[in-house]
Amino acid sequence: MNIIKRTYLKLKVKYKNRNVKPLDDEQKLLHEIVTKMCSKQDSKFLMTPIEVHHNRYYIENRANEYFIVLSNESIKITNHKFYLVRQFHSEQMKPLIDKVRRRIENDRFKMEKEMFKNELDLLRNISQSLDTTLK
Repeated sequence: MNIIKRTYLKLKVKYKNRNVKPLDDEQKLLHEIVTKMCSKQDSKFLMTPIEVHHNRYYIENRANEYFIVLSNESIKITNHKFYLVRQFHSEQMKPLIDKVRRRIENDRFKMEKEMFKNELDLLRNISQSLDTTLK
């Protein structure tokens, strides 16, 4: 049974990726730009909350005035002087979207950690104030 399942999965991946062409030089540069924007600490990230038709991910870097919109099949980039849209195969976009999602998840984790720290401080203050009122 495992052999049949494994063969099926291999064929499924092969069939799904048969139309995927290698990235051309421009597409490689766009991937590189998105990767660099993800590594910038001052970049801000947003994503659509509900998967209606396509997920959209927004990357903003105000210091450099670059804005990027990623979807499952395209990259849009602008800096108020130019606007560029390029189409990709969805399989070519997966690694980029994964990077953006990881960055969003890391930012969310940091924010929750800071919030939890504040909650502990609040609880300590409440506990201390209750101690003083009991005396």
